[in-house]
Amino acid sequence: EWVESIEMGEYTVPKTAGVFSLTFREGQVSVGTDCNTMGGTYTIDGNTLKFGPMMSTLMYCEGSQETLFGSMLNEVKSFAFTKKGTLELQYGEGGVATFR
Repeated sequence: EWVESIEMGEYTVPKTAGVFSLTFREGQVSVGTDCNTMGGTYTIDGNTLKFGPMMSTLMYCEGSQETLFGSMLNEVKSFAFTKKGTLELQYGEGGVATFR
């Protein structure tokens, strides 16, 4: 579940808690958002994480943060697990997205 992101001093949290999620299974990822669901592939090499092209349902939802979330995933470079058990995805120019 996506909890928060910070990039270039801009702090972002989901408007609706519990709807943004990532589920990893053997090279496949399922993505839940506040509007559509997405899915695609991913690869891991050490702590480097890359998502492949994503397929998505095509509903329009006013005020959705889906575009922001999808852009963040497209820019993911690496991942790390914290001592607190959260997953941090490093993306863009120093951005960090935290998941629990």
